[in-house]
Amino acid sequence: MRLCAHLYSDRALQDDLRMVSAACGPVNHEYHSILQQQKSQETTMQFQANRASGAAWFTTVRTTLQRIHDRQALESFGITVSMSAPPLLPQDPDASEQWFLGECKMIEKYWRVLIEIASARSWSQIQFSTCQPNSLAVVLMEDRSAAQAGLDMIKEVWDAVLAAERASASDSKTPPADRAAISGLLLDLAWNRLQTARESWLVCEQGRWLVSDAGIRLQAEHLYAGPANTKWDLEDLFAHLASVARSSNLPTAMNKPLACTGNNSDTKTELRWTRWFYCTTLERSTEWPVLRTTMKDHTNHVQSRKEEPQLATLAGKAFKSGSTRDLDKEVRKGLVNMKLECSKKAGTASNQTAAAATALLRHLHLDARGYAPINLSWTGVFFTKGNVFQNKNSGQTAVSLGFRKYGALMAPLVEHRIGEKVFFSVNAESAMKRPLWVFQTSLKEPVWLNCKSIVCHPLSTPTEMRGYMVVLEQVEAARDPIKAALQSGVFLTAQNLKALHAEFRFILPKKGQGQGKNGSLIKPDYAKACLLHFFGSEIDDSEQQRMMDALLGKSWDRNFHSSHHSSSILAAFKALDPVDRSEFVKLAAVAADEEKIKEARTERAERADVKSGHMSPRHETPAILGRLLPTGTSFLCRFNRHPVQRRYQVYIFDNETGSSALSLSRFDSIQQV
Repeated sequence: MRLCAHLYSDRALQDDLRMVSAACGPVNHEYHSILQQQKSQETTMQFQANRASGAAWFTTVRTTLQRIHDRQALESFGITVSMSAPPLLPQDPDASEQWFLGECKMIEKYWRVLIEIASARSWSQIQFSTCQPNSLAVVLMEDRSAAQAGLDMIKEVWDAVLAAERASASDSKTPPADRAAISGLLLDLAWNRLQTARESWLVCEQGRWLVSDAGIRLQAEHLYAGPANTKWDLEDLFAHLASVARSSNLPTAMNKPLACTGNNSDTKTELRWTRWFYCTTLERSTEWPVLRTTMKDHTNHVQSRKEEPQLATLAGKAFKSGSTRDLDKEVRKGLVNMKLECSKKAGTASNQTAAAATALLRHLHLDARGYAPINLSWTGVFFTKGNVFQNKNSGQTAVSLGFRKYGALMAPLVEHRIGEKVFFSVNAESAMKRPLWVFQTSLKEPVWLNCKSIVCHPLSTPTEMRGYMVVLEQVEAARDPIKAALQSGVFLTAQNLKALHAEFRFILPKKGQGQGKNGSLIKPDYAKACLLHFFGSEIDDSEQQRMMDALLGKSWDRNFHSSHHSSSILAAFKALDPVDRSEFVKLAAVAADEEKIKEARTERAERADVKSGHMSPRHETPAILGRLLPTGTSFLCRFNRHPVQRRYQVYIFDNETGSSALSLSRFDSIQQV
């Protein structure tokens, strides 16, 4: 009730919520549609085919960006719209009114939210339409012409990757610097070493890259006829299950016993469930056969390691490929001196980097430009997200959706010229099915120039553009992207700054006058010299400091480690009537866990100086408690203190099998000294 009262009393908060709701509409609709498509095999295959083609999710991206032109969405959070009022000029008195300036800030925030949503959606899906074997699902599309176009692009990707593998071989004639760059890019790409990807390439070769070939379609059906999955080898799957098993032993809230039905220890073990096992028992009302993990299965798994100690000595989740010499010649042809083991960093960022590396290889292979531009691909960092860029050769205009190590994604815009002014709107009629990949391979002669733009209020939009409601107005001539990125607050690594110095030769402090140890040159010296080179005395000290903080990474917000409202939530929970508390017990438990995390961090910050030679006694496990542990010839006991949960953990090891059982006890009455 207090939360609702706070919401109803804060008009600005209501407008922010309406703005977020309007911006998330297309993604929310797509999410619900995808959930419905997962209910049967046929619709799941079509979902994966459309995802591989990019048509489905990029349509959502464009629809999201077009919400900036939606009158109903703008009016939902209080933006004044008029189709007949004369354009409001900067010198008009109303342009300085507080209501108008407030609405201008709200529209700018709305555009940033739309950009962030479009960027996140694009980068989360681009791997499925770029990397292999994900994009092979495109051959399952009902539109055969679109399926063949997708398969042709896959062939271009494979031709580029195989050529890069040959160029990176030690006996190739590729220059050493280029060979090193190719090797680093292939390590980021990684999917070319997956056995499933290699097999798919061989199948496509045998089918002559025709979507009508039965073998190619059968290969795609074998990969995508089941529920959507991104794991392509047993090691990944078993590693996931192993991480789940380890998580079930962690002292976290979700692993606490759900109930205590008696003193039987087996009963407590059965009730110690992880969130993953809970999710596998949900009823989903789908046409797929349901595979469930029961409590009995979990108990049998726990007991099997005790009854059969030899299972503990087996590495059951490690798989190694055999010698390639024993493989069939046709299979060996697809290996090209590559090791079949695939290893790369896990996670979303690594997958996005792999997609960017794949797109860059294809781009270089189609242009036949060699591999030297790989070393300069980092310059795409100047394609700052949300800025408008224009290709000086083709005149194409697009808005950046962000950069990942090798390339940037952009969404197309439409240019409108009214007199001497230039405006941009989101392209609603583009035939593109994927975002535009953009690469920068030159510092002094960039192909894509930055077009500084502002978001126009509907009342400031020219009469000829009123149909778009809100447009972007170019306020400066197209300029070098480096200066524009520095002013936008781009972050650069020390290696990037050194590469800029090598290209532009800006003046550095003399030897022994740097900010490092003994006067050595460090990153702040390069950053300051870079800003002086590009801006000189054009900017004041405060602006220079702002850009310096951005270059050095000091302007990032790092306050997302824990919730800022956990204490308020707990206070509100305690103030509730006991009758109403039952509905918010879970929320209060999460808030209590957040408070424990904050307390643990505070304790670590208050620990004694490391120079004292030992930790603070408050965090030290007292050795005198060891005398209380039982002793014997067939077992060994150890214990330690958990600082977050504030309890002692006692481990009992069997000397014959090496297995252990964990006994947890609280020592609330024991004072640490």
